[in-house]
Amino acid sequence: MLGYTLKEIKSKNYQDISCPGDNDYNQEYLNKLYLGEINSFTIEKRFIRKDKTYYWAEIFVTGIRDKQGNLLETLEIHSDITYRKYESIRNRLKYELTNITEKQIEEEDLYQSIANILGNIFFVRNPYLAVIGDDISISFKFSNKKDIPYYEVEKQEKIFINHIIKTKKSLTLNGNELTEFLQNATGKKQKLKVYSWQGAPIITNEKVSNVLVVRLFDQEINISKAQIELLEDSAKIISDLLDKRYALDQIKLLSQVLDQSPIIAVVTDIDGKIKYVNKKTT
Repeated sequence: MLGYTLKEIKSKNYQDISCPGDNDYNQEYLNKLYLGEINSFTIEKRFIRKDKTYYWAEIFVTGIRDKQGNLLETLEIHSDITYRKYESIRNRLKYELTNITEKQIEEEDLYQSIANILGNIFFVRNPYLAVIGDDISISFKFSNKKDIPYYEVEKQEKIFINHIIKTKKSLTLNGNELTEFLQNATGKKQKLKVYSWQGAPIITNEKVSNVLVVRLFDQEINISKAQIELLEDSAKIISDLLDKRYALDQIKLLSQVLDQSPIIAVVTDIDGKIKYVNKKTT
């Protein structure tokens, strides 16, 4: 799973292969194991492969003790649960987006509600939505979750976003790829605060209405194929939601006209379910 040879892995310690930010969580349980408060535990955490991508693992940890109960060693059994973890994110995203209330939209607006959901679900710092205006202007919706740090969107990042808008395709850039991309776009070497960028277009009514962006800061971690699929799937889920809302808005607009009509009018979805009838119908 890690991609190292046996010799290479033996030269590393646990911190080297653990994803930054997950070690404190792991240490809490290890301390309890060392103190004899627990005999074993199971957690989920991320590990960094040799190629700098990470995967999710479910770890069962148990202590090996002597006759006096002193801890001698620990035994860990890892299971790769990356796709299971990402599938749970997809399902949760679908559920959360489906259950956005009209009250939330009135208080925050729809895009802000989506950004807040992304902040609660994604395991990265501050994923955000770039909202494309009718005049091609770009505004940004960050999660308002308090424990997620806010990072200003740099001019460089807007180049990245505009590329996605133009091509209507997702784009993932790690390390040197990102440096080369910006140098080609600007003709100058760029100093970056970000190690990786990942973006996917959200297409509504056949045009790019938003771009979903994820950034990795100060960590030499590459974005894996599974992460790319997750972002693209998430963008598609959001696209479907926005398309449905657009259709509902069109129905509302149409209903205002049909309510005044002297003829019977019925609107159904593709499954034949009645979505609207005008006053004349009843």
